This record gives sequence, C-alpha cells and structure tokens, in this order.
Amino acid sequence: MTQIILFRHGDKQKFSSSSNNSIGDKYNSLTPEGINQITRLGSTLKHRFPDLKNNPYIFSSPFTRSLQSAEIVRHILNIDQILVYPNLAEFYPTTDFTQAKDIRDHLYAQSMIDPDWLPPQGIQTFNQAISKFKQTIFDIAAEFPQPTILISTHGGIIRNTVYSLAPQLRPADKDISEAKIALGGYTILNLDHHTLTVDQFNLHDFL
Repeated sequence: MTQIILFRHGDKQKFSSSSNNSIGDKYNSLTPEGINQITRLGSTLKHRFPDLKNNPYIFSSPFTRSLQSAEIVRHILNIDQILVYPNLAEFYPTTDFTQAKDIRDHLYAQSMIDPDWLPPQGIQTFNQAISKFKQTIFDIAAEFPQPTILISTHGGIIRNTVYSLAPQLRPADKDISEAKIALGGYTILNLDHHTLTVDQFNLHDFL
C-alpha cells in the first residue's frame, strides 16, 4: 500500500483580473502568512512522517503558490527534487479571468454541484479534471514507487477528489461552495492495487 499525502498551498496574494485572460491567478505568490503556514506544515510532516525525510521527490502543481509551498517543504524534509505535473493544478470553470469574482465563484459552485456540467468557456468538466488528477496520482506511484508520496496542490481539487472517493463527506449543495479546506492543511489517501481510498481528510490541527 502507498500513502498519498496531498497538501494545500499556503495563503496567496489577492487575485486581480489580468489583461491576459488566460493567466488567472496561476502566478500569484504566497503571502508572508502563507509562507508561515507552509513552514509549520513542513515541520509537522517532518515530525509525523519521518519516512518522508530524504525522499527523492516531491510532486507539485505548476502554479506558483504550489511550487513555492513545495520548495519550503522540500527544504525542511531535505527532499532532493520537485517534479511538476500540469494535471495536479486547480480546476477553473472559465478561461475568462476578467469576469467579476462573484461570477467566477458562481460558475465554480455550479461545477461542484454538477461535476459533469461543462461551464461556458470552460475546457473540461470538474469530473474530467478529477479523473485526470487521480490518473496522475496512479502514474506517479507507478513511475516513482515510494511508501509515501507527497503532493503540493490546491484545495478545490483535493476536496472534490475526496468527495468522489467518499461521497458521505460531501456537504449539501447549499454549503458546498463554502466548504473550504485549510490553507496548508493536508489529506491522506491510501493507494492499493490501483484503488484510492480516503484515510484522513483536511488535517490542520497544527495551525
């Protein structure tokens, strides 16, 4: 059995609409508080999962905030390399980031309520993004077999992957858009013979 530890990046700089509407907040960096959150997370992981120390790899979304978070944890755990996978990125329901935030939030909430819905200007459904995310975990585990695999990623894709594996954890539709998970929090999945199960969800007691 392989243990998969997914952790959410730390607090990021506030999103602002860009004239290049293909970018969104991909390049937003961590705030000082975000750096502190991930530093505390790294120390917690070092204490609770000693087998992570000196691992050869940590895996990350390509977004700046996730890469920064991965680098902080990599340094604390003395991990050799960060490997980047595009399918570990966050799901966006639109490619038009000049839209007002409330409109983008509404599209995101609708995508969570109906994960098979293709939003206007969207390039994939939420379920398609989740399937790619899970397949990437399988691919990483096959190519880089380790007892524990550490992945720096995003809150939305973590929680919706968990909901797909354990529907009893999914909140009601009216609450789903507010069911955030902790910045710098982590979730543990177990991978056994190409089957993922939820071990622990949204751990953040160290914050």
